[in-house]
Amino acid sequence: MDLKILGILLAVVIVVAIVGVVLLNPPSGQSNTPSSSSNQPSTDTGNSATVNTGSADTTTTDKSTDSGSTNTGTTGSGSTNTDTTTEQPKEPAVKIEKPLGFFEFVDSLTFVPLTDLFGRDNVHIIVSSRGMDWDVRRHLDIKLSIIHNGKLVWSGMISGDPTIVCRGKDGCSGDGPSFKNEWAQGTLIITAIDSEEILLAYEKFVDGKSVSSGEEGVVVSELPDEGGSTLV
Repeated sequence: MDLKILGILLAVVIVVAIVGVVLLNPPSGQSNTPSSSSNQPSTDTGNSATVNTGSADTTTTDKSTDSGSTNTGTTGSGSTNTDTTTEQPKEPAVKIEKPLGFFEFVDSLTFVPLTDLFGRDNVHIIVSSRGMDWDVRRHLDIKLSIIHNGKLVWSGMISGDPTIVCRGKDGCSGDGPSFKNEWAQGTLIITAIDSEEILLAYEKFVDGKSVSSGEEGVVVSELPDEGGSTLV
């Protein structure tokens, strides 16, 4: 009987010893040490962060690069935007006009229509609206200009009493210059413009032949030797 009790006690002691060993030496890979979370700020290696220091707000330039243009950031003290894109030069504006009416050229003595002006001394110039619905008399005074090869060679005015210088609402006129034979060489342009720079009539000759009355539109340019404007 004493041996049985002794055996039981011995077994109990062995079990207690084994449990104690297990508790004091846990299996490898496990730790009873509490995990600690890091309070260090995370680092982003991508685009740079935004820094706010006091009242100044500064945004750094994005690391991404776009070839051809550069756009910097903004600062609290003002905005800066730099664009390196090259702008193409703009084409100068071109003013194109169509005359309201047309010219009639007649002999100043007989008032017979003329088909050839050059070499004549008695050319009468009519600014006409025949067949049109506008009154030439409302545009007096009318300035006449003759340009030969880009140079102003004559200018005159149609002005005065409309009952004298006009045949009615469809035409006002005045005597022109002697049309020299040399004017038939190259380009000759005749214009009629009112005081508001409205083109009333236009005629262009090349080598003595009429080539245009301006129906297609005329490009406005500076009047040679005068400071006003005319057409080429």
